[in-house]
Formats: sequence, structure tokens, C-alpha cells
Amino acid sequence: MGTSKGQKTRSQRGRRAAAESFALAPGAEHLLRGSQVLLVDDVLTTGATLARLWRLLSEAGAEVPAAAVLAATPR
Repeated sequence: MGTSKGQKTRSQRGRRAAAESFALAPGAEHLLRGSQVLLVDDVLTTGATLARLWRLLSEAGAEVPAAAVLAATPR
């Protein structure tokens, strides 16, 4: 799966807004509570996606000790 044209051309504000659209599936808290989760992102741009997912998982009771990133855009 590659990066869509929309993601390539999306502004920093647009990427952050898109990250806020993530939510856990109903009942996921039960499965996540007490588990350790490694977040993996293919390309780090603003960090908003990782931050949002870390927050969601932590609020659900999961421990997120690390994140792995395959590539990062230049700042």
C-alpha cells in the first residue's frame, strides 16, 4: 500500500485534522487493557498520527513503550 496522492498533497494542518479522526472500535478497551503495543508508522510527517494513537491506546489502558518509524519527511 503506497501513499495516496491526497496524503502527499495534504497540508500539515490537514494531516493533523485527519489524525484526530481515529477512534477505537467499540469494545476494544477490554482487549487492550494491560497489553503492550508497539506503534508502527510507515512515514512520519507531523507526528500527529502517532501522538493520537498513543493517546487513544493509553486511555484504553494499554502500555505503549515505543514507536517504530520506517521513514521521516524532512523538516
